[in-house]
Amino acid sequence: MKWVEENNFELDGDFIEYYYNSPDDVSEDDLLTEIIMPIK
Repeated sequence: MKWVEENNFELDGDFIEYYYNSPDDVSEDDLLTEIIMPIK
């Protein structure tokens, strides 16, 4: 969010989150998540 504001962008829609593994299967340090934020 800080980068968006500092670079004069605005959020433009809902976030999408992809979880590539689970805390049931890997340690917290190995969790992998992708977050997509549409901006304009």
